[in-house]
Amino acid sequence: MSPELERLALRCLLAGFEGVAVPDWLRERLENGLGGVVLFARNVASREQVAALGAELRLARADLVIAIDEEGGDVTRLEVHRGSSYPGNLALGQVDDPDLTRSVAAALGGDLAAAGVTLDLAPVADVNSDPRNPVIGVRSFGDRADRVAEHVAAFVTGLQSAGVAACAKHFPGHGATAVDSHRALPVVPDDAASLGTALAPFRAAIAAGVRAIMTAHVVLPAYDSRPATLSPRILGDLLRAELGFRGAVITDGIDMAAIASTVGMEHGSVAALAAGADAICIGGGPADVDVVDRLARAIAAAVEDGSLAEARLREAAGRLQGIALPAATPIMSRRSPIRSGSGSGTESGSAIGLEAARRAVRAEGTCRLGPRAVVVELRPEPGVAAGEPGWSPGRVIAERDRSAIHRLERGPEVDIPGLLELAAGRPLALVVKDLHRHAWARGAVEALLSARADAVVIEMGVPAWRPAAAGYLAAFGASRVSAVAVSEHLLPALTESPHPSSDQLAGADTGTLLRLMHAEERAGVEAVGGVLPEVGRAVEAIAARLRRGGRLHYFGAGSSGRLAALDALECPATFGVDPDAVVAHVARDEAAEDDRALGAHDAAGVEPGDAVIAISASGRTAYALGGLERARDHGACTVALTCAPGSPLGQSAEIAIEVQTGSELIAGSTRLKAGTVQKVVLSMVSTGVFTRLGHVYRGRMVDLVAGNEKLRRRAAGIVADLTGAQASRVGVALRQAGGNPKLAILMLRTGLSPEAASTRLREAEGDLAVALGEA
Repeated sequence: MSPELERLALRCLLAGFEGVAVPDWLRERLENGLGGVVLFARNVASREQVAALGAELRLARADLVIAIDEEGGDVTRLEVHRGSSYPGNLALGQVDDPDLTRSVAAALGGDLAAAGVTLDLAPVADVNSDPRNPVIGVRSFGDRADRVAEHVAAFVTGLQSAGVAACAKHFPGHGATAVDSHRALPVVPDDAASLGTALAPFRAAIAAGVRAIMTAHVVLPAYDSRPATLSPRILGDLLRAELGFRGAVITDGIDMAAIASTVGMEHGSVAALAAGADAICIGGGPADVDVVDRLARAIAAAVEDGSLAEARLREAAGRLQGIALPAATPIMSRRSPIRSGSGSGTESGSAIGLEAARRAVRAEGTCRLGPRAVVVELRPEPGVAAGEPGWSPGRVIAERDRSAIHRLERGPEVDIPGLLELAAGRPLALVVKDLHRHAWARGAVEALLSARADAVVIEMGVPAWRPAAAGYLAAFGASRVSAVAVSEHLLPALTESPHPSSDQLAGADTGTLLRLMHAEERAGVEAVGGVLPEVGRAVEAIAARLRRGGRLHYFGAGSSGRLAALDALECPATFGVDPDAVVAHVARDEAAEDDRALGAHDAAGVEPGDAVIAISASGRTAYALGGLERARDHGACTVALTCAPGSPLGQSAEIAIEVQTGSELIAGSTRLKAGTVQKVVLSMVSTGVFTRLGHVYRGRMVDLVAGNEKLRRRAAGIVADLTGAQASRVGVALRQAGGNPKLAILMLRTGLSPEAASTRLREAEGDLAVALGEA
């Protein structure tokens, strides 16, 4: 068999593999011409690891295609372990704002480009005309062809603006079937009206300049008895001639049952290339050298026996290699001044993804939960395309309130009496997905609602069946940001809720008012005790950064920002640190408070060795979120300080200090109890940090800056107290030490000259106890 033919055959394959590093067999096949790889969840541990993996792959061959199924929503590979930062297509279709869709796709493309991906097997361009569809569903922009077409075009434009090629799928449409081609071969209606509906989004994708189109393993009887993937009439006459597509045609996974269990992978690969496909995608099943070699040999043999023209094989190989886009030219979203798709994409993605998810949520009835809720998640078996999620929407919702309980039920048997007993006296929420397709879940919901009509039902799939619940929320997809958006509806920030005693204030005398306020302030301070482990982690992490020369940054707005500024201003005088050692970034006005991009802009100077504390009572302040996210992307240590457990700010930080203070006597006035709590925690953190760094010795401020007479007397008292020296000797020592109590103490305790004492302090990194040999 000709080595040249095998090399050409390899160039038309997109292979899968196991693990998070490049196996030897794959590196060898890449050197021999393998067209590219497709990354799945099995290849992902983190964004950084994927970027390193991409770099390792390109060392083998710089021009290979690195593809991934990253649709957002339910189908995510980069964020399979935590849930996607972007809502899926159905949520975007529900919002029906093409500019928002374009911005989401651009941010997603930025993430992929940063990870080294060159081809995203997205968007799904199928019209979900059959709600029973087990494989499309929330992956579609909806059931209206015109809406789907508009959003497909927007997604293609946004994604490709980030320098990542888009691949519209599944041609000529997989939405009008109730069969999953991963498991069997579907037959879809192909009358003129149905086919016109299905083709409209693909026409829009082609007009938008889509670089690739993926075939569907479905049969259209009026066109061909063969699956579309293997049909010259569909790929040649329809897609190439009629629709005018000139880009690369990629098959859906050739290992899917619709092909592998009918004609077989080898024959299917040859037939697909002969029909007009340019690349054979080896899906999430086989992931070893054997399948790659088998397919390459079968393709090469077909050329030798004349069943596949060599010219067709060469044309296919060339099209796949020409799929790459030039460097990104990011677009700007009209909805946000953040540059979409720039950098890692995380900053804009976090913002635009959550915005889109919030706008998609539909609420009906009473959709508020009180504290201590029981969140029951009725999870069906996952589809093959999405795979088993490494996270839980129900848990994300429950984590907003630490007193909530999350219970996962997989069915078909559900312990109804046990769940009702667990939820007795507690609010109840039922998290479901595609309730219309799962009889066991519908039965469980109806049984639970018959006993608990006050329960809230949360649909994370296609909202095609609405149970008779007191409250109903539809998220239109199961991304992490969609779960966060739902949780905000169910459990609004307690700081914004009316207090049980608020109604008493109108007729209360001054004494009663003050007693109520005192009780609330005391309860807030007591609540800090519950987060001392998190405060301790923050102190140690920040001290480690500052010890290596980093700075501490605060980001906040309103009362939180002013408290941060106060703490930052007090640090130089109290601990003798440089004025820029602790910096407060405060939103300048109410408009700036809502400006996430401004927070990110103000964090541009944060270095990887710095630490950031973002402060927001509600945990939602856009300015603080923007600053924290940008700092996190720069590699800084990030801490969130909020009074709202499970808030977006807490979820975005490495360390979340979340003090559950509850509602305020004056609803929303976080200068009261929440303000007190934030002041206490900030004081604990800064004092703890600078104590750990040696700026406090035996409980004395040995580095205070004596800028007035009161402080000069205090400095002299500290030195006298810790040395036992007479006032005259203390005065001389302080003058020689330039007013620094720490240096004066070391001189008096050791008899060292000012120069020698300064040297010893530097060697001890400013720690007096170390300089004195006590530590």
